[in-house]
Amino acid sequence: MLSCCSIANFIKVLSFAIIAVVRRPIVICRFIRNVCLWFGYPAIDESGLWDDDLSQLLVSIMDLFIIIDKYGGNSEEILGAWRTYFDLLNTLPVEFWRQMPARNWLEEMAHRLEHLGNSRSHNVTSQIYESNSAQVFAPALWEECEKRSPPCDYRTLCEIPVMKDICNAEASYLRRAIISGHYQDAAHYIDVQFRLFREDLVSPLRDGLAVYKLNATTRYQKWVEDDSQPSSDLIVFEVEAIEGVQVRPSDGTLFRYAKLTDASRNHPAFARNLMFGQCVCLSCDDFREDYHLARIVEREDTGILAFTSMDENDAIVKNRVYHVAEPQSYLIAYQHVLLSLKDFSPCSPIPFERYLVYGKCDVRKPFYMRIDEDVEEVLDDAEIRKYYEDVRKDIRASIAKNPESYE
Repeated sequence: MLSCCSIANFIKVLSFAIIAVVRRPIVICRFIRNVCLWFGYPAIDESGLWDDDLSQLLVSIMDLFIIIDKYGGNSEEILGAWRTYFDLLNTLPVEFWRQMPARNWLEEMAHRLEHLGNSRSHNVTSQIYESNSAQVFAPALWEECEKRSPPCDYRTLCEIPVMKDICNAEASYLRRAIISGHYQDAAHYIDVQFRLFREDLVSPLRDGLAVYKLNATTRYQKWVEDDSQPSSDLIVFEVEAIEGVQVRPSDGTLFRYAKLTDASRNHPAFARNLMFGQCVCLSCDDFREDYHLARIVEREDTGILAFTSMDENDAIVKNRVYHVAEPQSYLIAYQHVLLSLKDFSPCSPIPFERYLVYGKCDVRKPFYMRIDEDVEEVLDDAEIRKYYEDVRKDIRASIAKNPESYE
């Protein structure tokens, strides 16, 4: 995880290259805005982040704007970045500015550069900017999610991708992992981690397909006419035809054999991709309307693959040519972790709970090495025990009140 200090040092290096990107200010302005959102705004309500690193970060960003102004930067992108930074300066509490050594200099520079916050374009241009900035600088997903409770129990979410994750997917409910402070309890910690892990599994395929449909780019074909467009990191193979459904004698799994085309077998990525257990998406219309999730259960170097369908209804058509899209996330690596997170009991502590959940930094000795119990350790353990006793009591009361729902 990058710190404010490392970001500030990077900004100093970046300032030497600022002249080269003045012609494309959206690059540096997006960077400035993201730095303010990721490292500046969290400090508004967290006094533990008020340190020299944050002060250095604010000064370094101001240095960037001084250089931008020196070389005549006056685009709408710079306007948006300056407003974000200026809003951060005005929103930081008075208590922070009392201990800020560079306060007077920042106030002087902000007054000198206040013209950066004035639009130099006509109303029509401003309307276009507001429309584009809403897309380029959309609020982070977690900002809205952290204002409301989880929509469902994370245990009800599937540990493998499903079709509703790929087609017409709703916005995911995600909250940031807490790196400064502590979680409310173990349930809060596991919910946050489970949803982040699952999003890390699903998003490469979901977002990769969305970009592929937009400009047909892949991990090995990233060229597009408009270099401002994103490029997909999927690898897309093609199979000549898929055979009918068969049954594996060893475990009774239903699967289909398929053979890759010559071009796909000779693809430089084939040797290290399409591995056993990987999740792929098949389509017979180049991923416009037809989607099928499948798992690879057999693989041969000759290009013969065996798929087992992950869809509720196996709608793959025999003897039809399909494209196979593989994401960067490897299903097996994530599935075991997600299943393990689901297995944690809500009635007992999770391993290393005092460190992972409550952010304790003092490392305890093993029980066999302890001679005298520390009073603080005894109180900590008693507090955790009482918490889980209350949880078990609430569960018993809920079962007694509505026993038919637990049958």
